Amino acid sequence: MGLAQADTTALVAALAETMRQVNTAILAHGGFSTRMMPAYAVHAIDDPALDPRPPAACNAFMRRYCTPDNENLHQTFTYEWTRKSMHDISPIPAVEQDLARFLLVRGPYAWIGWQWVGCHNSYERPPELEHDYGTPVDRVCREVDGSPGVYERAWTSGVVRMDCNTWSATLPPPL
Repeated sequence: MGLAQADTTALVAALAETMRQVNTAILAHGGFSTRMMPAYAVHAIDDPALDPRPPAACNAFMRRYCTPDNENLHQTFTYEWTRKSMHDISPIPAVEQDLARFLLVRGPYAWIGWQWVGCHNSYERPPELEHDYGTPVDRVCREVDGSPGVYERAWTSGVVRMDCNTWSATLPPPL
């Protein structure tokens, strides 16, 4: 005796609806839960399908979040550092670019770091994480008028900028 496909499909749909209602109630009360974190795609520069550096890939990521209805404004967000490869995470190959992209697209509840990468004795912690960049002045990032592929967001310490055309980032000075 087992469940038919229709039964398991109904169970999955019911759980999804229950979790939607739970998450809505949590947000309505000003809270969050780690269960609300969406899965985030891993970036690895050794795999063309996962490489964030080509302008098309960088622009697709930035344009997804540089919108007034940025989903990160209403849920938790985890940004994972770009890896050299799926199993080789250190040194982090794109610290400034990753940090800029994180500061550009993040909402009020956001983390930057690693998801599961296996068992390691230590994890790199870039010194840039010790800087205080302040708080966002702009609600969301924007693509700069007249400069396709260049994204900005003002923070209290200055402007964060990511140029997807050249894979270069500018971080403001820390407070």
